[in-house]
Amino acid sequence: MPKGIWKQADHELSAHFKSLTKTVAASVGVNCRSGSQGAGLERPLSCYQNFHWPSRRNQDADPGIGVTVDFWLDEGILRYNSDISAEGTVIRQGPYGVIDNAASPDDQVRAALAEIGAFIGGSAPVICQWFSQAAGG
Repeated sequence: MPKGIWKQADHELSAHFKSLTKTVAASVGVNCRSGSQGAGLERPLSCYQNFHWPSRRNQDADPGIGVTVDFWLDEGILRYNSDISAEGTVIRQGPYGVIDNAASPDDQVRAALAEIGAFIGGSAPVICQWFSQAAGG
C-alpha cells in the first residue's frame, strides 16, 4: 500500500484528535498528550490521545483515559482497531476490522478512517463523564 495513504491517515486522525482535545479541554480542566508512529511495514499507523489530571506527575505510569487507533499487519492481513481506555481497561470499543488487499485497499482504509473519525468525534462525552466520575461527581 502506498505511503501516501498513511500520511493522509495520520493527518486526518491528528485533526480529529485536535478537535477532541479542544472539546474536552473546554469541558474539563485536564492535560493531554498525543503521539503517532508508523510508516513501518508491520505497523503502518498507530496513534493516541491521552487525557490526565494536571496534578499527575508520572503520566506513563497512570495515563488517565485515552483514545487509541492502530493499523497493523497480522500474518499478511492488515487489521485496524480503535478504542477508549481508562487506566488500562477498554471502556468503549470503536471501529475495528480487516482491510482486504484484493479489493481496493486504499478505499477501505479511507472508509475505516471515516468510521474512526466519527468515533473520535463522539468520544468527548465518554471522556468527560469518566473525569466527572473519577472526581466523585
